Amino acid sequence: MGGTGGINGGAYQDPDNRNEDRSIAYDDIPHMFNVAFSYDLPFGKGRPWLQRGGVVGAVLGGWKVSGNFNMQSGVPLSVSGPCNQLTCRPNLVGNPSAVQGGQNASNWINANAFTPVFGTDKNFWANPDSNDPREYVFGTAGAYLPGLRAPGFIGLDATLMKEFHFTEQRFLQFRWEVYNALNHQNLGYPNTNYCLPEGPNGETNSVQQAGCSFGRITNVQTDPRSLQFALKLYF
Repeated sequence: MGGTGGINGGAYQDPDNRNEDRSIAYDDIPHMFNVAFSYDLPFGKGRPWLQRGGVVGAVLGGWKVSGNFNMQSGVPLSVSGPCNQLTCRPNLVGNPSAVQGGQNASNWINANAFTPVFGTDKNFWANPDSNDPREYVFGTAGAYLPGLRAPGFIGLDATLMKEFHFTEQRFLQFRWEVYNALNHQNLGYPNTNYCLPEGPNGETNSVQQAGCSFGRITNVQTDPRSLQFALKLYF
C-alpha cells in the first residue's frame, strides 16, 4: 500500500487526512510470468537424427528456436468524475469488475458499482448548487482500485535461426523472427471517466451524458502478428 492519493496519483483528496487517503500503487502488478527459452532442433550433424548429412540433413539440420513468453495481470485503474467543489472521485458502492456476462471491450467496468460523489438525486444532477453541502463531500473510491484492473497481457515473440558455415569463422546466419506469435489481442485501457447514458427521454446533465463511453475499450496494447526475415554474414 502507498499514499499515491488523488485522481492522477499526484495529490491527496483530503490533505488533512492523508492516512485515510491511502491507495494501492498505480503500477501494482500482482502476477507476472516470464519464460525465455532456446532449443536446438534434434536434426543434423552432432544431433540425434539426420546425422549423416546429405541434402535432407543440410536443409533440415542445424535449426535453433528461441523466444520469450510473457503473461501478467493488469494494473489498477483510477475512476474520476463528475466533480463537486472538492473532488472528482465517485463513491464506490459495489464490485466494479462485476460486469454481466463478463468483462469485454464494450463493457469493462460495472457502472452500477459507482455513484456520483454528490449522490443520486437527479434534480441535483441537473441543477447543482454550490451552497449545497453535497458540493463539499469526498468520494469513497480510492485513487486506484485493486478490484478494478486494466486487461492483462499475454505475449510470445519467437525466432527460428540457422547458420550456414563456409568455414569455422565465416558463415551466413538466417533468422525468421515472429512478434506476437500467438496473434493474441491484448486489449488496451478502458475509458475511466465515470458517466451514465442519456435518460429515457434524451435528457442530459452532469452525470447523464450524450455519447457516454465509460468502461469502453477502443484500443489495443499490441500490434497483430508480424514477421521479419534477416540474413547476416559473419567473416
